[in-house]
Amino acid sequence: MTPSLSAPAAMQAATPNNLPKALDKLRDIYMPPEPSMWPPAPGWWIVFGLFLITLLILGFYLWKKRKERLWQEKVLAEVDKVITEHSDNYSLQLAGLSEILRRTALQQFPREDVATLHGKDWLDFLNQTGGNGEFSKQYAEALADGVYRSLENETPLNQDSPLVKAVHRWLRRNLS
Repeated sequence: MTPSLSAPAAMQAATPNNLPKALDKLRDIYMPPEPSMWPPAPGWWIVFGLFLITLLILGFYLWKKRKERLWQEKVLAEVDKVITEHSDNYSLQLAGLSEILRRTALQQFPREDVATLHGKDWLDFLNQTGGNGEFSKQYAEALADGVYRSLENETPLNQDSPLVKAVHRWLRRNLS
């Protein structure tokens, strides 16, 4: 066992004569390397994961909304097609509008609530589900029973007819 030097003895050991020898034994101070950018810290992985999940949810939501909008545009175009294709036959126009409304109602509402409705009950249903009373007016009553009666004296519908506008509004409210 070597005897340990006390502080004054250590001071004596570093005399000016042997100071260069003592400095030679010292090593230079090395700084640790800079932290690398990869792999990131665990907190960054969590942030990245949350960001990715948010993007996926937002993408799914936007895809679903786009799909609904395209479907709504398709149904509204079908209404316009019925009105223009049968521009000389009021009964066929009413039948086409009624069919589009029923198909949409069957897709959007429970089948047992919609399938058996006809006449005034059908118009009441349309008013309650977004019609705001527009389907209780005289022009809308033709929608309920106009297909079954003679309508030769009636003027065919056009895009500006109140009934066509009411159908468009109902479809927009129920397809979005």
